[in-house]
Amino acid sequence: MPPAAARFEIATLPERNDEGVPGPTDYVALIAAIRPQGPDNAIIANQPRIGEAAAVPEAFLRAWLSEGEKDALQRAAAPDGTAYNIRALTRQAAKRAIAVPLNAGEWVLYIEYVAP
Repeated sequence: MPPAAARFEIATLPERNDEGVPGPTDYVALIAAIRPQGPDNAIIANQPRIGEAAAVPEAFLRAWLSEGEKDALQRAAAPDGTAYNIRALTRQAAKRAIAVPLNAGEWVLYIEYVAP
């Protein structure tokens, strides 16, 4: 079921600025803020919780994310953070896929496809 609301970006690091020959891409990740509908909230919440996770690279805390969404992604790596491993829900193989609950059925996602 499509989400009721979603904002997302597929980002790479280093970022391409279209000047000269592009260098190697170290990271490719999808960053999203979503509000699922129907049973999808429960599907995400029923995925395994992640204990201590590696931090989301700071460059992926995009300007369009709200402060609460950025904080949630940063807290996901903390020992007391709450994050869910959603790799089983991705269509394309991901190195790391996390969902962090915000409030009232809103989530922020970080799905890493390429990483060193």
